[in-house]
Amino acid sequence: MKRAVAAIATILALSLILSGCGETHRQQATKTPTERPSSSLTTSNYHTLPNGLSGSCTGDATHPDNHLQSVNLSTSEGQLHITIHNADRMDLVEDGYYINIYSDKFEQTQIRLEKKHDGLHHVSIARMYGTDRISELEEFQVPEDREIKVSVPTSEIAGEHGVTWNAAKDRNGEDVAFCPPVKSDRVPLR
Repeated sequence: MKRAVAAIATILALSLILSGCGETHRQQATKTPTERPSSSLTTSNYHTLPNGLSGSCTGDATHPDNHLQSVNLSTSEGQLHITIHNADRMDLVEDGYYINIYSDKFEQTQIRLEKKHDGLHHVSIARMYGTDRISELEEFQVPEDREIKVSVPTSEIAGEHGVTWNAAKDRNGEDVAFCPPVKSDRVPLR
């Protein structure tokens, strides 16, 4: 009887040891991924605008207020340079210009040039359809010649190939002008 109890105890001990080894291996296997996560699952692995791109648009010259006559975009030295010609003075709070940048991977970034309640003009960037993160970048002045020039880091803007864009003038929450003149049209940035 003592031998039967000892044999059963030994078999149980070996079973527990072997099942523990298998469990340790399963836990280790789940901790070590066999493939890297796809870029759609990670927010920091998106491609950003390369240097040497440019594009321009012309607004509606017949628009009664003509707040958005033309916009030029270009990239160099890791910056997206934006020039808005013949911009109004942006005197009202919540006046703003918005540059919408679209990539072929359904990524969108919006650059906002707005006058805020503090009376200053601010530049911010919002990545849409994802983390929806907004980065406040800097303040800017509207010069007397009404030509606004700002630069933002291309590292904040998603998109590498198939990039298009358009611009809008917003006054107190209402779009009042577009560049190109049709709201849904886009300009290639190449």
